[in-house]
Amino acid sequence: MIQHAIDGLLHDTPLEPVSESAVRDHVVSRIAAVRDLATAMGEADDEVELYRTVAAFWLELRFEWQRNNEIMNYQTVMCDHADPRVIVEGAIGSFMLSRLELCLDAVHLDMLTRYAIELLADVRIAPRATESAQ
Repeated sequence: MIQHAIDGLLHDTPLEPVSESAVRDHVVSRIAAVRDLATAMGEADDEVELYRTVAAFWLELRFEWQRNNEIMNYQTVMCDHADPRVIVEGAIGSFMLSRLELCLDAVHLDMLTRYAIELLADVRIAPRATESAQ
């Protein structure tokens, strides 16, 4: 399913061979990470820990997706277009997030989303607060 989505996305957004290979390698490593989780924590006794780890992996992907969006926005403002590789990585990140979200409770997902947004908002404010304290 993910491979089919990636193939379609790469067909719609052609990349240089080196970039396409890098994107595919990145996705394969992300899929392997999810499989490793499922394999390592496949017993019923591991369900709570697996859920917690899936939530942590969702956060990791969410921050990666957010970084891709920041890069795309900056490139669009500065160069009038974003790098197609970054666009594809962002789209793949969105797709993978949507699949992981099926495994998470809506209340927890809302909490994690707020946490991710607030954490980075606090970091953006931090340098000014540090400067005024000195």
